[in-house]
Amino acid sequence: MRDPPLGGRFGSVPITSRKLLFVPPWHNLGKKAYKIIMVLFHRYRIPALSPHQVASLLASAKLEVSQRILAIETEFCFNIAATEPLQEEEHRILRWLLAETFEPDNFFHESLLIHRPHPGPHTIYEVGPRMNFTTAWSTNAVSICHACGLKKIRRIERSRRYRLQFEENGSLSPDEEQAFLSLV
Repeated sequence: MRDPPLGGRFGSVPITSRKLLFVPPWHNLGKKAYKIIMVLFHRYRIPALSPHQVASLLASAKLEVSQRILAIETEFCFNIAATEPLQEEEHRILRWLLAETFEPDNFFHESLLIHRPHPGPHTIYEVGPRMNFTTAWSTNAVSICHACGLKKIRRIERSRRYRLQFEENGSLSPDEEQAFLSLV
């Protein structure tokens, strides 16, 4: 199963959506050929926080940010860079490594925060490391992938995503957004 291309940029490769970038190893643009240096794709796991942690965050957000926040949902986003697209067996191994042992059904190819229907207004925030900084978590995850035979994996970073649901016609001001992001 192939996902559409990703959003943003990774290295020198422009990325045009938030899913799997799939381009043959040599992509012809006119008379010049460019080698794709990285494939970037995402996988998701819910929840990122326990129910107790979400309840505590919601109480703090209502107190310190805005009473208009009705609910908070969370998920982990795994941002995965590989030297080339993974084969089906490699995807299976990666899923086994990243899915929660006791809840493997909570691991997805698409974000549930985006693709699941949501009543009322909401906003999604993603908090994670900068693209130019490799975390210790990533270094360990890549080492584990290589030990399991996933030599194509070059980097895995984990970010947390928060979906804030608001009262009717609700949203956060820029100052409230900064206050929320300082909580997480």
